[in-house]
Parts: sequence; C-alpha cells; structure tokens
Amino acid sequence: MKKLIIALFASFLLINNVAHGAQCDQTFPSKKLRYGYIYTFHDDFHNSGTAPLKIKGLDVEFTQKSNYGVIPKFGYTDWIKGKKGIMNPGESGKVAISNEYSITRHPVKREDDNIYIRYVAKYIDLINGKESGPIKEHTECQPYSISWCGDGILDRDYGETCDPMDPTKTGWGSGGCSIDECKPVDTPKPKECKVLTADPKSGNFPLKTNFNCEGVNTSTYKIDIKDSTGKVINTINSKSGSYEFTTAGNYTATCYADGLTAASCEQKIDVTTTPNKECKVLNANPTSGNFPLKTEFSCEGVNTSNYKIEIKDSTGKVINTINNRTGSYEFTTAGNYTATCYADGLTSASCEQKIVPGNPPAKECKVLNMDPKNHNNSLPFESNFSCEGTNTSNYRIEIKDSTGKILETINNRTGKYKFDKYGNYTATCYADNLTSSGCEQKIDINPGGSPNGSCDYLNENHTERNDGYDFSFECRGSSSNYRLEIDNFANGDHITTLYSNGSTGRWNYRIPKDGRSYKFKCFSGNASNSKCEQTFTPGRGPNSNPGGGGSRENPRCGDGIVQAGEECERYDRNGNLVDATCSRECKRKPKNYCGDGIVQRPNDDGQMEICDLGPDNGKSWCTDKCNVLDKTDPGEMAFDFGPRSINVIGVGMNPYLAYGDQPYVRNTNKNSEIYVEDICITVNSTKFKSGKSIKVGNNGMICQHFGQVLRRNGGELRMNLSKDDVKSIKGFTGNHEDNIIVTTIKTQSGKTYENTYYLSSQDKFKARVAKSSISTTGGGVSYVSNKNKGNISDTAKVTSREQGDVNRVKADNNNNFVGLAITEFLSSYATKTLGEDVVKKDTYDNRLINYDPNIKNTGEKITALSEFKKYNGITGAYIIRGKGLEINSLNKEEFQKIKEPTTYIIEGGDLTIKENVEKIPYNIAFVVKGGNILIGDKVNQINGTYIAIPNGREGGYINGIGDSTSVQLVINGSLYGDISDLTAKRTYMKVNKDGQLDVGTVVSYGSSVFRKPAPLTSTFIEEYVKATKVAR
Repeated sequence: MKKLIIALFASFLLINNVAHGAQCDQTFPSKKLRYGYIYTFHDDFHNSGTAPLKIKGLDVEFTQKSNYGVIPKFGYTDWIKGKKGIMNPGESGKVAISNEYSITRHPVKREDDNIYIRYVAKYIDLINGKESGPIKEHTECQPYSISWCGDGILDRDYGETCDPMDPTKTGWGSGGCSIDECKPVDTPKPKECKVLTADPKSGNFPLKTNFNCEGVNTSTYKIDIKDSTGKVINTINSKSGSYEFTTAGNYTATCYADGLTAASCEQKIDVTTTPNKECKVLNANPTSGNFPLKTEFSCEGVNTSNYKIEIKDSTGKVINTINNRTGSYEFTTAGNYTATCYADGLTSASCEQKIVPGNPPAKECKVLNMDPKNHNNSLPFESNFSCEGTNTSNYRIEIKDSTGKILETINNRTGKYKFDKYGNYTATCYADNLTSSGCEQKIDINPGGSPNGSCDYLNENHTERNDGYDFSFECRGSSSNYRLEIDNFANGDHITTLYSNGSTGRWNYRIPKDGRSYKFKCFSGNASNSKCEQTFTPGRGPNSNPGGGGSRENPRCGDGIVQAGEECERYDRNGNLVDATCSRECKRKPKNYCGDGIVQRPNDDGQMEICDLGPDNGKSWCTDKCNVLDKTDPGEMAFDFGPRSINVIGVGMNPYLAYGDQPYVRNTNKNSEIYVEDICITVNSTKFKSGKSIKVGNNGMICQHFGQVLRRNGGELRMNLSKDDVKSIKGFTGNHEDNIIVTTIKTQSGKTYENTYYLSSQDKFKARVAKSSISTTGGGVSYVSNKNKGNISDTAKVTSREQGDVNRVKADNNNNFVGLAITEFLSSYATKTLGEDVVKKDTYDNRLINYDPNIKNTGEKITALSEFKKYNGITGAYIIRGKGLEINSLNKEEFQKIKEPTTYIIEGGDLTIKENVEKIPYNIAFVVKGGNILIGDKVNQINGTYIAIPNGREGGYINGIGDSTSVQLVINGSLYGDISDLTAKRTYMKVNKDGQLDVGTVVSYGSSVFRKPAPLTSTFIEEYVKATKVAR
C-alpha cells in the first residue's frame, strides 16, 4: 500500500498482532484482489520531519471474514534492520513486508472488506541521538475485496466477458455463461429450411427468375422447379441461382436444405403470354414557325421499351436521330421535314409528324429617342436615351465626342448620360449590330456669351497635409461662366470638372499623395489659353480619397459653404480642416466614442479603449472610461475561460501535449467586447485552495501575445502551447497528480486578473504529467508499480517491489520486463524465495535449453509456417533457425487456425509483427532467441506470450517499428524483454472516465494463461530471467 502519512519511525524487531476492531486514524478505499492469485503486502515509511525518528514497534492485524488462505506473516526488511529502526529527516524506505499470500478459496459474498489489514506504528523522536518525548502512535486501515468468476460482477480486467451470476446477463450466450471461465456458452439451433425467395414471381415469357434459399445450421441446398403436372424441369444444386421460363404456365419452386423443406421454402411462379406491341403516337410541338425553330418530341408505345425518333429532310435523308422516347431538335433552315418514331422497331401513321419552319422577318434599328433634348447650353446636362428595333434583341448606345472617341457605352435598350463639357456629341444606337439614320442623335452644347471670349489667367495656392494637398484656384476672363478641368498629366485621362459662375471663377480641391502629376485648365465661356493652364506633381504618400473640391454628383462640396444637399463642410475655402466629423462627401459621419458598445483603439476622442459594454459602462467591471475595474465579485462571469477538463502533458514524449484542450477565452456575450493583449496560464490564483499547484514559467505564469479585440457573440482566442513552451514549464516532474492552473488575460497595462471571477477561469483546470509508460491489469508479476493511480510506471526508472513487482539488478536501469511469471523458480504459486542469479552479465547460461551459438541473424524473413519444424518431438512446439518470421496480412489468419496450445521458436532471427495477432483459439507463445521482437506502429492488439532472450549482446529487445505513434497497444497475455524502445514510441495518453491515466502500452493478463499454457513456456521464461539478470 502507499503510505500517505508523514514521518514515523524507529526500530523494534518484533511485529505483533493487535486486537481486531480498534480505531483507525485513516482508512483507504477498498482495493480488489482475485481468487487464485498470489500477493505480497508491504508498508513504506517516509520521515518528512526535521529530526531523526526511531521505530518502537509496528503492529499488524490481518483479518479474513472467512478462511481464504493462510494468513501471511509480516517481518521487518533487512534495510530497516540494518538501520536499527532509525530514519533520518527526508528518508524513505520499505520497513515491513509479508510472505506470499495465496487466495485458495473465495468468499460466499463479495464485499469491500473481505480482507482487512490494520497497521499501528509507534515511534519516538531522537534529539542528539537520544530518545526524547512521548512515544507517538498512528493507525491506518486498508480493506480488500476478493473477486472471482461467479461473484455476479463482470470483471473485464481479469479477462471475463460474462459472469454466470450477473443478473443483467451481460455478454451471455444462447446457453448462458460458463461457471469456470466466465465465457459465453452457445447452444446450436436445430436444422431447418427457413425461407425461399423468388424475384420476379410473375410476368410474360421469357421470364428470368432469381432464387435464394436460407437455412438454419444447414450446409447443402438444392432447388427443384416443377411444372403444373409436378414434373421436375430443372434443379439448381446451390442455395441460389436463376432459371428462365420460355413458355406460359404455372410453376412451383421448392428448396431442400440438408434434405429438409417447409411451406416457407416453396414459391409459385406464374408465367403469361407476351401481349401485342405497337407504336401508338408521336407528339411534336411546335410543328411550324420561323427558323431557328426548336421542336419538342414525345413518343408513346404499347408494351414497348426501346424508342428512336428519326428526322428527315424533304429528300428523305436522315439529318438527326433521337435515341430516346422524348427529345428536341432545332431547325436552322426553312423547308419541309418529317419526324418518325420507332417503338421496338415498330411505327405507324400516328407515329409520324410534318415540321415546316419558315424564313424569319427582316431586322432593323428603327429609332433612337432622346429626352430631354433642350439643354439651353448649360452644364451639366443629363438626358435619357431609348432605342427601338424590329425583330432585334440586343442593344447598345454609344456616346462619342466630335473626334469620334467613345465616351461611354450603354449596353441596354435604355439608359442615361450626363454631359459635363461643352462640345459637339453624337449618340448612336445599334440593334443586333444594325443602325440607321433614325438611330442617331446630334447634341451640340455651347456656353452662353461669346464663344470667342478670352481667358486672362489661372492662379493656384496649395497647402501640404498628411494625406494630400489642399488647392484653391482663381480664374478670370471675359465670360460669366467658368469651368476648371482637372486631368491626369501623364496619360490625359479626365478626372473631374468644376464649375463656377460670376465675374471670377473660384474653386477648392484636394489632391491625394498618390505620386501622379496633374493638369489644371480653366475655360472662360469656351475660351482658354496657356495663361489659364497649370501643372503640378505632388510628392508620393499614402493613398486616400480626394477631399474638398467638387465631384460629378456634387460639384460644390468642398467650397467651404454648407449648401442644399450638404450636411456639413470638412474644409474651409482655404483648404483648412474645420470639422473632422464631416466626410469628404459633405455628409455627417457617426462618432466613435466610449459607450457605443464597440471597442475602438483609438475612438474619435483619442481614447485607447480596453472594454466597452455600451450603456452598462460604469455599472460593473468595465468603467465609464472604458477601462477594466480591478475587483472580485463571484456573481460576475463576463467571459468563458477554458479548458475545464483534465489535461495530460507528456514530458519527454512526442507530442508533448498528448491530450486535452488548449487554454482559451471565448466571448459569449451579446453586448460586451474587450481588448486582449495576452492570454496567460498561472498557478498564482487564490480562487481555488484545493489541489497541488506547480510552478510554471517565469514567476508562476506563461503568457502568449495576441493584441486583438475579442468580439461579441462567439469571438475566441486560443493559446497554442508548443513543445518549447512545455519545456519551459518549471516543476513539471515525472509524478502525475492534479495541478490547479487558472487561465486569465493581460491588458496593455501589463495587469492580469487571475483572482477575479469575470476575467479568469470559473472552473478548475487540472494538469497531469506522465512519461512514456506501460500499465498492467489483471495482477501477475511485472516491474510496474501500483503506487500511482492507473498503474502507471516510468519505463526509465527501477521501481520498488509491490504486490509482486520485480527489479533488475544491473547498476544502469534494467529495462527488461517480466510479465506473467509461471516458471518453476519464479512462480505465482511458488512458496520459496531464491537469491539473486549468479550468472555473469552478457553470457549465455548453457544450463538451460541448448542454443547453437554459430547461428547468426542474417535478416532473412519467412511468412510460411510450413518452414517451421517440430521441436524435439514435443506436441505443439515448432522451431526455425537462421531466419526470422514476419506476421503480415498474408499469414495472420493462419494463427487463428491452430488446433492446440502452440509455441513457435525462432533462433537467430527476428519476429516482425505488422498485423494484429488476435482471435487465437488456444494459448500461443513466440520465443525469439538471439534476435528481437519488432512491433509495427499500426498494430493495436496482440494475444499470447512473447519472449525475447538475448544471446550475449545479441537480441533480447522488444522494439517499435518506425517513429513514435499515438496508437495504443494492448497485449492480452505477457511480454518478456527490454521494452524501453517500444513504450517510448507509444505516445497515446488519455484520462479515462474514472480520472485515471490510460497510456500507450497496456499488458492485460488473463487467467487462461495458467489453464492451458503453450508448450515449454515456463522453461523459456526461466531461460530469459537468467539471461537478463532479472532479480528473482
């Protein structure tokens, strides 16, 4: 048992029985033992005090509710005797151990305290080497239950698939559950002919019918087919088959299964005469019209299944064939055509149609209308266009200037265009690419006043801003109408036109810092000259939309005066920014502010918001300044933090995070948003007092940077822990135990909130740590320690003996694994204990089965079991020398056909397992001498006993093939060999429903190994133990 109490202990060399029924300071949960198994019991002590202690006595009470076996005797270990009972501070050790206890009888009723052990420890402090103070006493109690086949409880960990006393009858067969093996019992059903099916049972000849017969526990079948007189006309000597009836009549089909028949095994078949066929009618729609003419066809027949429709021209030539009952054809020329339908090769007058497509009428573009036409020589001028055609469907309207350049194309029958320059224009409509004089309009727009007026000058001033240049222009001439044309100086593309009326033309306009050069040209009336032209090349800067100035939609936006259609002006007449809340389209834009429910960084007031709850700001954890309030209120849970599960972190494994969710924060609120600088995991929280915390990272905290806003309604940020992150976690040791970790956030100020209820985990996040491991179920002998839950062991360490655990005695960690021990000198039923082996390291013990040292491992593999030879005439034992065996998809089923317990011996070769070894009807063993056992990374189950015996330094390893794998391996039987490579590559790890760890390699012992073991198993295990120096 595992000792959980602190420091005890000094020496006394007798262990006495104590009175039953005394009180216990601490009682542990009941543990399960198994009838027919052998156990040893011991007690470990640890002095966690600051002074040496001396054990004065240890009393043990071993109580059985009935006589299940000989009560074991307890004695002090040599270790504590050698120390004369004295234990120094921080010292641990095994102080008491029992001899072997064999459970030879099981209880009438399985109870938690079938066996009850009570330990009473007496000790005294040592000060300066002398006993000081009173003798102290501590009592602990450990109950045990005994399970057996027939106790009414299904114990799968002991190989049971059912229990004969289980009231739920789980796993029972048709004959119940066996009392000796807890396996299902099936009783065979009597033979019978169950049913004969026939499809179809009726129809016109020739009729092909398929038959199928089913029986119960039957193997031979025949189906007799008889005519109406009872004469057998055909016999199908199989359970299924078919027969074609070629004449009408009434027939009977009868099935015989192992000579038995029944009413359900008889079928009546009715065959009738085939009716007459005909082509009934061909429909066509339409049968006339202008080409192209698309006609739909549909043919109907009587008792027909195959159709074709032929289309012929006026000469009788077939121009198209439709191999279907329905279809269509498009006639592209005028003429007289005939369509004829054939139904199963038959036609008729009603299955013929005449099709007459004619010539289409002529197409033309008829007229282009324009509304309004009167522009009064003022700009801008917008007009609507509408085109009409005859027998036409596609239209486009082109607008051209006086040079013939296309200014715009309207790909429709109607559309509009806005003229913003004086000049002579032409609008032309094309209907199906046809035009006419009626489909053309001339538009001449000239300014008021003299067309030959003069332009005197154009002045400009500009101010450089962060996002562009703000211009102001002034133009003077003889006209009262002015316009300013702004073009791309490099390619001549027109950008915009600004208008002004009065004695002087004035405009404001913004140019972005986009690296382009610009040309400005002023027209007074329709006159301009070089004095009224300016060019400008601004510096390059970030792209932005032009601000100020006009546009085609609103030419006066940007003149500094709020006018009709405008809500505001962003700039004054000199281009200075006067209203930042006004858009460049002179529309009022909504203000971003603290309290609008959206986190902005910054908002329009320049604040870097951390949170924003809208109208709820200042009422809870988010202040009215959009900052987080540092307080703890258990009633407030603003966000969802995780994970809320038990995570397993595999130290020294790949992957390091073998199981579990990543830490995360999720926003499930409809109105709340928050800015997250970092997500952190920490052990510094005081919210959860229970559990053991471990130190992580720097000062107990690991953080990852995000710098993002956690949006409402499902926004999520997830912390991605890598291998290097896990390596940096300080204090994660090989022990696995619950470690309370809290997930929280860090804001830009560097503050974390691990002790709040609204910005950190609401539930405990438990982390567990484990290394490459192997676990055992079902008892027996192994070096796996039961000290930790889930029977987890670190394969890189030597563990202490507990309930049959065995150490190897090599100074460097001996990783040889002893599975189920059934040898003469290392037996679960033996009563004697032997000393350590005297065989020297790396030598072969020739006292055991003879081995030819000249046989070398050539690497050659076989798959055929026929190459094995019988071993020394022993029934069920076979051997091959100088070659290895590979178990793959080609031969794996051969092992499922063995007729008795079987042992395969491989000398000087490897056993390679690439497929599961399962469904074996008898115990099977594989013995590899001077070679290794190699197990593929996709293999998840192997049944039997596997022994790898080294020859000096050659062989003896049970290794995994390839790199690491997350596939769990279950061995239903036992392993004997160095398993360190195998377990290191099996990285599967998970927490089961009981909160215990489930690891990558599991050895499940079964009692069937004892009943009918494979031949020579105990002999080879004895050889293995001596060759590997395993302590006995």
